[in-house]
Amino acid sequence: MYIHVYGLFIIMTIGRIEIKTMNPLIEEQQKKNIAAKSPCICGNLRRAGRLVTKIYDTHLQPIGIKVTQYTLLLAVQRIGPVTITKLADEVILERTACTRNLKVLEGKNLIRFQQGPDKRMKHIALTAKGVDKIKEASPLWGQAQNFIFREVGEAQSLELLDELTRIISLLRPE
Repeated sequence: MYIHVYGLFIIMTIGRIEIKTMNPLIEEQQKKNIAAKSPCICGNLRRAGRLVTKIYDTHLQPIGIKVTQYTLLLAVQRIGPVTITKLADEVILERTACTRNLKVLEGKNLIRFQQGPDKRMKHIALTAKGVDKIKEASPLWGQAQNFIFREVGEAQSLELLDELTRIISLLRPE
């Protein structure tokens, strides 16, 4: 039985599913990339993301912060006092997940919630301790970044950054 799905043929056989591509370039790439074990872009991005996150978290561990928290602190620093919704949109994170992460940062006294111009909205702002934490984390983040560049290769890392930026701009809803 053949089912055409986004440029792939799915061939169903008894007891298993095989994936065959229509495109010989994709098929050749899959032969080279045995480690991926899946043609699923999402699954492979998530797997790579978990590995990269672990590297950054390991480097940031001595100061008690995770890369997800560091990213939020940097976004608040860059944007200035911001609502949870705007921050979640900026970092492409579900609002509820963003709120959970912000509560951890608030508990560490790295951010504070303050009244916005509209009394119904709270704004997130960095505390002095949050600014200090960014300064403390920056060289450790740089060490993690350098580790990735060494392991992956400088040119490939820069290409990856460019490609990820391009993908985000293409797929991000406006």
